[in-house]
Order: sequence, then C-alpha cells, then structure tokens
Amino acid sequence: ADGSNVRANISISVTQNAESISLDKAEITVNTGKTGMLKATVLPKDASDKGVIWSSSNERIATVNQQGRVTGVARGDCEIIATSRSMGEAVQATATVQQPVKKVAFGDAPVIYAGESAKLTWSIEPADATNQTLKFTSGNKKVLSVDEDGTIYGLKAGETFVNAMTTDGTNKRARIKIKVLQHVTGVHMTRRVAYISRGETATTGAQLEPKDASNKNITWSVQDPSIATIKSANKNGTGNRAKITGVSRGETTVTGVTEEGGFTASMLVRIGDWDNALL
Repeated sequence: ADGSNVRANISISVTQNAESISLDKAEITVNTGKTGMLKATVLPKDASDKGVIWSSSNERIATVNQQGRVTGVARGDCEIIATSRSMGEAVQATATVQQPVKKVAFGDAPVIYAGESAKLTWSIEPADATNQTLKFTSGNKKVLSVDEDGTIYGLKAGETFVNAMTTDGTNKRARIKIKVLQHVTGVHMTRRVAYISRGETATTGAQLEPKDASNKNITWSVQDPSIATIKSANKNGTGNRAKITGVSRGETTVTGVTEEGGFTASMLVRIGDWDNALL
C-alpha cells in the first residue's frame, strides 16, 4: 500500500465435511463362493472425503473388499460394516450366506400298486444346503400322481418317471422310474371244457382279472394224472398258459391257482380218440 507494489499470495482450501453415510440395502444374500455388491453413499455430494472403510463382523461367514463386494464363505449370518473415513460414523447391513444344493439323488424305487400310495426317498448334497425343498412332477399323470412332499399315488398299471428339481435357483434335477403294478382280483379259464386225444398235447390258459394284472403266474395241477398231465407252457414255469397232454381215456379236472391272491379256476378235460371220432 506504500506504492512499492510488492505482492504476496496464499492459497486457501475450503473443505466440506461429510455429514452422513448410508447403504443401498439393509440385507444382502449370497451363496457360498458367490459375491454380491453393497453401495455406500456419503453426503453431502460435495463432501471432500467420501472414503469408506469396509469390514465384516465374521470373515468365516463372509468377507468384503474395499469396493463393497461381499463374498460368501460359509452358511450363516454376519454384519458388513461401512465406516466413513472422515467422520468415523458407521452403518451396517446383514449378510446372509446360503449353501446351494449341488446334487439330488433318489433312493430305491418303491413297489406301488394301482390304488395305493408310497413315499419316495432322496438325498441332497451337501447335507447343510439352505433350501432343500424340491418340486416333483409325474411323467404320466394317468399312471401316477405325486404330491409336493414326494408321496406318489398309483392310478393304473404302467411305467413312468417322477422328476425332481431344486427350488433354490440351482435347478439341480433327478429322476426315478416308477412301475405301477395291478393286483390280481380273480381268475377264470378261457374255455369250460377241453377235448384232447390220447398222446396229444393242447395249450390252454386262464384269464386273470383285471386284464392288466401284473402277476400272471399260475400254479397248475390235475385231479387224475393217469388221465392227463399238465405243466406250464413256459419253460421257466411262469405265466398263465399251460400244456395238457392226454394219457388215457376219461375225464378229469385241471386247476390253476394264481400266485398272487390264491384265486382258483378249473376246467373239465376229456381225453379220448377224437381224431377218429365220427361227428
């Protein structure tokens, strides 16, 4: 001011203190080994230091990097904490770490008959998976239906698959083949009388009831083996057909007994020289 015009300068920096900090969500859910993001907002917008320090209350459950990326470590809950670097104020969000299903497998297929029910068995890996609920569907709803708890109902004889899928978003699947059987309710012979010549063999059979009965095995017997003999038409002795061989003239009765239920049917057999008979 004395006219010498000598000058001096000073640089002034005006700072804006941070006043608040908040998170974009109060809870975050991640699977083990997967990540999710939290965003911290420091206000006012022109705060000079918007820096945030991130930490986890339990790094054995979840960790967080300094960008707010949360990584699931093990199933459980912990707190993710964001602290304003300039004012020291902290906010937190609950991190829930879920264990996803990695594999679903059915146990043995149950034996089920039309009109009856059974419960499916299955296993889920790992055993500590968070959401172990499965969605079940039947491949053929006319043969078999299935409830949400894995109970199956046989509707009619046949085969189909039951499918299971996880509901935790992993879409893991399993399937099992189910055979629905039909109980035997009765039996009758396909003919009332059989005429067989001596020394000759004829094939006959019995009709099981209902027609779609699953176990068609019948045990055969003859009242008088000196007149006729009988054996299963199948080499392995199964099925509902039989071979009758004439031995000597006369008549006798052959009887079939179902393997399931013990139902009985009989037929009269007449042995003679029918090839030479005058009709």
